[in-house]
Amino acid sequence: MTNSELRAGDHNARYLYETALGALPTGVIHLSVDGAFLGATSAMERMLGHPPGWEPPEGGLLELVHPDDQEVGITALARLAGDPALEPWDSTTDSVDLRVRNADGDYRWLEARGTDLRQDSQVAGYLVSFTDVTSRVEATQYRSQFFRTAAHELRAPVATMLGRLDILEATLEKVKVDLPTTVPATVEHLRSSALRMQRLVGDLMDSARMDSGEFNLVRRENVDLAALITKEIADLAVEAGERNVTITKRVTPGPKVTVDSVRIGQVIANLLSNACRYGRNGGAVMVTADPTRDGWCIRFVDTGIGMDAETVARLGEPLFRAERAKEHAVGTGLGFAVTKGIVEAHGGTLTVESELDRGTTVTVLLPYETA
Repeated sequence: MTNSELRAGDHNARYLYETALGALPTGVIHLSVDGAFLGATSAMERMLGHPPGWEPPEGGLLELVHPDDQEVGITALARLAGDPALEPWDSTTDSVDLRVRNADGDYRWLEARGTDLRQDSQVAGYLVSFTDVTSRVEATQYRSQFFRTAAHELRAPVATMLGRLDILEATLEKVKVDLPTTVPATVEHLRSSALRMQRLVGDLMDSARMDSGEFNLVRRENVDLAALITKEIADLAVEAGERNVTITKRVTPGPKVTVDSVRIGQVIANLLSNACRYGRNGGAVMVTADPTRDGWCIRFVDTGIGMDAETVARLGEPLFRAERAKEHAVGTGLGFAVTKGIVEAHGGTLTVESELDRGTTVTVLLPYETA
């Protein structure tokens, strides 16, 4: 093959690659080793509303990034460049969301992913891909605002119900008359329902905080895990009774754990409630806690309806509920997402194993000293 044929073949290959990249919804920008702009695909130009051959302003690409997001972009590029003071960039998983100004002067949310190609002499720099995620970000912001509003509106009525129930129970204690056995049972069921509503309000607020990055652990203290598990099981007694589900526990003696006790109590309560809600009539839930080298291993094992692999993979998505779950019990799909977020905020992990019609095992690994 002659040199002219080789050059023609190389030209055709480049044309094919550029055409293919330009047809994708993802835009790509080529940066030099020092971060200077070298070029953009036609998809990137269309995304920003610029004509072919467009180049960024003299100040560079950073001028197009919203001032509040510039530090995020600079840090991401430094990680991509291998700054030893920062966590290495993983091109397969890492991304950042930035507001980027288009030709009309409007900002669009773009998800940026970078690849380091400095080892390739033909490229000598970085490729950064951008996907327009404005709709996704705006939907998340709308959802977060809705959750905040709903939680705010529900918090006061729920608190009032619980307060009145306290007064009612105290009054019944003082009144020395024989009451039908249904009266204390009714009050107990009312309290159980009010507490469920209170958990929902908490889940709404926590989900909104997690969406906006405002979620944090209020306090940390040394907690006796066995006592905390015992308390949450007692609080769920009525709900378990309604489902005719038996809850048992086995806790191996071990060291206390430094956690936000309210939050970890919330984790235990949510996972127990899920196990009861999706359990079978006459089923069982077993809670075990064992100290390991890496921390406390807490397992919630139920004999409920179980889940298929596709459902397990989607657990943690806010508002996601499988059709089978909807048929079995009411719910919002928020509790598990919040629970997972709380565990991860403590530096722990949450994993799920399940099989249809055979039950589910949820495992929480909680470090002894949380970050």
